Amino acid sequence: MYSEEPLDLNFDNIYNTDLFEEMDCQVVYPLQLYDASVEYHESSDRLEIIFDVSNSQVYSESEPYQQCFVNQSLYYSKILVDESTGDVSVITSGTPEREEEFGYLTGGHYNERKLHLNVDKILFTSEGWQTIPIHIVYEWNNP
Repeated sequence: MYSEEPLDLNFDNIYNTDLFEEMDCQVVYPLQLYDASVEYHESSDRLEIIFDVSNSQVYSESEPYQQCFVNQSLYYSKILVDESTGDVSVITSGTPEREEEFGYLTGGHYNERKLHLNVDKILFTSEGWQTIPIHIVYEWNNP
């Protein structure tokens, strides 16, 4: 997961675009288990996507700051993939209430066995709460 601009999420005064480098406290899953799946349902002619995204849980908004990251999933009940460009477009969301908390899928693309997703997330940074555009890359791990 990468942000478009360097962030300081662990409040060490070091700014980084690699969000996993900014996560000092991770709960539940190791990073290598973050997952995404895309399924086509022939009966309804729809393409669905479910993907894990790291979500922060803030335990203190005053010094010393305390923030941990947990694995959460978002589900989109219908997406469109342009076969000529690999661009991903959202048609309907299956989880609007979860989006508010965990992020909004704004698009993405697929190429070279990698799924790139763009998500707008609200994160607690050294500048306070901010909506941050992030880029998540999932690599195909099946031979």
